Amino acid sequence: MVQTQCLAKEVEFNYGYDYTHLVLCTCIVDVTNSNYKNSAADEHREVKRVLGTLLTIWKSFYYSPRKAEKLAEIQAVLNAPEIKMVKPSDTRWLSRERAMRAVRRSLPALVNTFEEIYSETGDAEAHGIAILLTKYSTVACIYMLSETMHVHSTR
Repeated sequence: MVQTQCLAKEVEFNYGYDYTHLVLCTCIVDVTNSNYKNSAADEHREVKRVLGTLLTIWKSFYYSPRKAEKLAEIQAVLNAPEIKMVKPSDTRWLSRERAMRAVRRSLPALVNTFEEIYSETGDAEAHGIAILLTKYSTVACIYMLSETMHVHSTR
């Protein structure tokens, strides 16, 4: 079934790939191809939400030096490495993998940063992102996609 879905969307399917390729086919390709009728995107709402959140997180820090400074401060307080957010691209899987890895490595700092921004400014978007980043389903999806994309990018 997965092979048929991938071939229907003109995705190269190689029998040499392991389970991670199947996950990528069903999650990433279907989610990004929202024009496809009866797309599996409806079945993978959490994946779609996480991929959208990556871009929102990047925009938050790219367009606001104040937020970027706040993230750097909190990373320093938490003794976390200073990691810059990466812009995910719909056409470049490696940029998504790097963006996912950056969010994964910075997750505690990101949650604290968005919570602090919300408490200081009342920014509703920051509050929403903080809530989203603390949901079990979101964290599990981030870790799953990060591992899956990493394995796929090293092939």
